[in-house]
Amino acid sequence: MSNKNQKDICVDCISFVIFYAVRGFSSDEIYLLIDELMIILKEGGNFTQSSVNLKLEKRQKTELRVEEKTLALAINIFKNKFNYSVKEYLIN
Repeated sequence: MSNKNQKDICVDCISFVIFYAVRGFSSDEIYLLIDELMIILKEGGNFTQSSVNLKLEKRQKTELRVEEKTLALAINIFKNKFNYSVKEYLIN
């Protein structure tokens, strides 16, 4: 993995954590959200902000929900760090 790629991942991770931390969520709550997102995204399929939030709600492990920006950050982290395969589509 290139140095630039590692720096991009670090920036994405920090941005993700800061997004929730400034809203008053604890590090434990943020970690749980990341863990839940990994489980959901690892299953594969098509994802939108709404579908991911619905799955988070059904799993009942965390009250946190993703926003479009944080979902994009999470997907980018998983894609670059864990080699998740991601195809993005533009929906009009």
